[in-house]
Order: sequence, then structure tokens, then C-alpha cells
Amino acid sequence: MAKPENIAEAQARIANFITEEKQRVLRRKSGSEQFLDYGEFATLCHKVQVEWCSMMERKNAREIEAACNFAQVVIAPNTRTKIKILKQITSGVGGVAGFAAILAAVGSSLGWGATALSAATTFFVGTSMVPVMGWATAGVAFLGIALYFACKSDDPYELSNKAEQTLRNSVNKAIEEAWNKGE
Repeated sequence: MAKPENIAEAQARIANFITEEKQRVLRRKSGSEQFLDYGEFATLCHKVQVEWCSMMERKNAREIEAACNFAQVVIAPNTRTKIKILKQITSGVGGVAGFAAILAAVGSSLGWGATALSAATTFFVGTSMVPVMGWATAGVAFLGIALYFACKSDDPYELSNKAEQTLRNSVNKAIEEAWNKGE
């Protein structure tokens, strides 16, 4: 597979890949189960990262990984899992180009207002303060941010669609950031 020539081509390839992988999973499911569960979505996110690395001839995909992790938080089955993923995101934030732009795409997908987006950005960009704040305070902060990712519905179809929308938007922004960074 040849490397894409521009951002638009890279974004289109990944968008098509997401659609194809999702359809592959849904073809095996009955009509009432036409949604991705958390495990299936996590697998899709992993495949997106592998596809990006293969397509771009890279060994890692930090921007894409951050985008995928944010999307997984949306569909995570419980608060404990959301917090676990958020901790992974904060440990990998350093060096991710355009992290705030990726987070803005996530916030847009989830319908966050300016206040929520500002709080989330401050939390993730200011993670170096966590050891100073103490782990009890950090735990409360993680819980608060996890609540920003909570959807208003328990409908698995709606959660799956919201996670997919978040994945598509954040990956598009991550591709722009990685491309502009020259990776």
C-alpha cells in the first residue's frame, strides 16, 4: 500500500477503513444488535492504529492512539473503565502534537460547551500537577473528567454511534496534527 499523498487522502482511507471494519462486525449480528459493544469498539480502535502505522510506515501512532482512547471512554461500560482509559491518556499526553485540537474534536462530537472543553483541556494539559496534588485529589479529578464523557443514554446503539462519531472526528484531527508534524 502506497503512502497517502495528502491529509485528505489519509483521512479518507482511515474513514473507509472504520466503515469497512464496522460493517464486518455488524454483518455477524442480528437486526436488534446493530451496534458495537465496548470490546468490539476497542478492537476497532486497535485496528485503526495498526492500519495507520502500516499505511504511514510508522512504528507508533501517538496522536491516533490518543484519539482512539478518547473514543473508547465514550463507550466504556463503567466509570472504573473510563478512569482507567483516562489514566492511559494522561500518561501518553507528553509529545502528542496538537493534543488540545484532538480534545476539541472530541468535545465537539460530544456536544461539550466551552466550559467543559476548557476544564478537560486544563485537566489533560496540566497533568504534570497530579503528583503535587496528591492521588486522592487526582482520583476526584479523574472521576470529574470521566463524567464529562458520560452520555445521557444507556441505549447501546446511541452509545455506539456517539463513540464512532467521536472516533471519526478525533482521528481526523489527529491525522492533521500528525501530518503537519511530519510523521
